[in-house]
Amino acid sequence: MIFSTSIKPNWINFSDRFWYDYASPQGKNWYIVNPALKKKETLFDSESVAAQITKIVKNPVDAQHLELQGLRFTKDEKRLDFRSRVPKTR
Repeated sequence: MIFSTSIKPNWINFSDRFWYDYASPQGKNWYIVNPALKKKETLFDSESVAAQITKIVKNPVDAQHLELQGLRFTKDEKRLDFRSRVPKTR
């Protein structure tokens, strides 16, 4: 198994704030960092996102193995857009 050994900052709309993901044996987590405030916190609740994706695709999604691609903030920074490769059930 391969886990994160470094971080890659993803800048938020040309600001000094950024987000990154980090994989550990406990699963993958996403964090947001605000250097001006010297603050780091989780970007979102993985359990909640997994539950919402499960409800949409009607196929169980495990929060510990959540795979999100193309994650980006909207211009107003009130939402996150992303894709997830989870097959829909019929």
